[in-house]
Amino acid sequence: MEITIKSRNRKVKRSIETDHYWYDPMSKKMFHGRGGKMEFVYDPIQKRSLPRVVDAEDWLDGNDYPEIKKWIEKNQSTFNISVLHDGGKNITISIPVTNLNDVLGSLYISALSSDYDEAELKKELRRR
Repeated sequence: MEITIKSRNRKVKRSIETDHYWYDPMSKKMFHGRGGKMEFVYDPIQKRSLPRVVDAEDWLDGNDYPEIKKWIEKNQSTFNISVLHDGGKNITISIPVTNLNDVLGSLYISALSSDYDEAELKKELRRR
């Protein structure tokens, strides 16, 4: 039984990487940091706020193709999945017809979109 798992655009959590520059008026130097966001922390010894670059994540528009690949790797042995075609966007897999309801349930829980041919399902069920 063939199932096509469709990749779609949705919000995906990704880490933010931006360049941050800070000019220190005391030493008259420009500092650079790369990361999610810049926070200023008060230093009681120097009696001033100093910058610190910390990691940050944000929800961005993206493709859920990496989530599909993770789902296939995680469930390949559980559902006896074999990959027939990987087009870089949609992935076509083959499973035994007895595992169809379990696979569709797992895809639903993982919020992945899928499609299969009803006529092919009926043919395979008649063969059993």
